[in-house]
Amino acid sequence: MKRVILLIPLVTVVGGCVYPPPSTSRGLAGQYGAHPGPYGPQVNWSLPVGRWDNVMMTAVGTPLFVLMMNGDTASGEVVLATRDNLRLHVAAGEVDLPASHVMRIDRVTTNRNVVKDGARGAAYGAAFVGVLGLIVGHVPPPRLFAAGGIIGANQNVQDSLASRGAIIYLARGIAPPVPGPQPGTAIR
Repeated sequence: MKRVILLIPLVTVVGGCVYPPPSTSRGLAGQYGAHPGPYGPQVNWSLPVGRWDNVMMTAVGTPLFVLMMNGDTASGEVVLATRDNLRLHVAAGEVDLPASHVMRIDRVTTNRNVVKDGARGAAYGAAFVGVLGLIVGHVPPPRLFAAGGIIGANQNVQDSLASRGAIIYLARGIAPPVPGPQPGTAIR
């Protein structure tokens, strides 16, 4: 019984590190995006309007989906991104896309990455149950290892799917107005 009582604060601290309370996950007063919104990984405080630097910082080999101003699309992996140009490796070879003709760029996550994230989460969840068992001094039954694996896999897959269609660039004049206070405006 004493071991279980000692285990409760440990689980509370570990759970607080993994799932912070909503008050610490939102922006602080005076920071951009301090308006309230939904809690979780789907929170997107600001759109990357006119942020071509996000494209230039994208790693080589990252799969992207590009929408051009004339409605054409391109889907491929990043080969090179400069100030004026984006070069993608598409199915037909390499294609150069001028930055002035690009309307929107989305990062794409493949199903292989989702499966790898799920397996990694399952391993972490089962390992967490094993560590708790070592602390308590008893080997947990197999069903607890399975439950930890299922919970860990679910959490990692949900996080992976939440970032699946992440917008990394949106041309100026295309983005819809964002509700709430805008950066640089005084809140009264």
